[in-house]
Amino acid sequence: MGDQLEDIIGVVQQAYGFYSILPLTAVKVKVNASVAASPTSLRSRGQCNAITVGSYNVQNLAPTSAHLPKVAAHLVNYLHTPDLIFIQEVQDDSGPTDDGVVSANATLTALTNAIYELSKVKYSFASVDPAPGNLDGGQPGGNIRQAYLYRPDVISLYKPNQGGANDATQVVPATKSKGSTVTGPSLSFNPGRIEPASDAWKGSRKPLAAAWTAKKAKKPFYTVNVHWSSKGGGTSLHGDIRPPINGALNVRITQANVTGVSISHWVVLCTISDAR
Repeated sequence: MGDQLEDIIGVVQQAYGFYSILPLTAVKVKVNASVAASPTSLRSRGQCNAITVGSYNVQNLAPTSAHLPKVAAHLVNYLHTPDLIFIQEVQDDSGPTDDGVVSANATLTALTNAIYELSKVKYSFASVDPAPGNLDGGQPGGNIRQAYLYRPDVISLYKPNQGGANDATQVVPATKSKGSTVTGPSLSFNPGRIEPASDAWKGSRKPLAAAWTAKKAKKPFYTVNVHWSSKGGGTSLHGDIRPPINGALNVRITQANVTGVSISHWVVLCTISDAR
């Protein structure tokens, strides 16, 4: 992105919904902007008043993926090892081999080890393994899922209670002990999935929710890591199909509504809990 070329003389054609230019002479670069984007200026302070958060789609990452070292380098050199990272497209430990394996412990361990080798920052990870059978879409056999990487010296799961593929997490209202100490609100499964039985997630990833507590913080905070249905099946804006097909639009709207309704219920419950 950002490269500039000298004037091009050529023939414009359209094929498969895309316009392109067939140059009649060699293309010459006027400005080479291939230098990578600047790293973020955000830095963690190691406590609740300045938590850094990042998100990264790791593109079908398996323990043996050739691009794993590059992903680790991006997280270290460009995102500066955020306190919390939302990860998408984590494959199981055997990658695309369809052998019934669904655990991604080896995949996430390989990634966190690679980050540690570069930065000496040690991450923990949290995720929920999908049910066997390629029910969450993605590359067949890969069983992709979302995950969190987090720096345990800065944040930790609040009242962890590992959820399973079919467990729907819910908000547990805060409770007050005899010493007037308010505990919560928390999640029934942490980490846990949002409405995994809903038809909205057929052949797609289920949202991954988690509750966290930061160093020196008095209350937990909540996150939802989503990776909705692929836009595959859509057509180019420039193609012959009119109007263009907006792939998976209706499915994604349904998924957004299911996620939003669940979160809105959480907000109400958390507000009531805090008021207590």
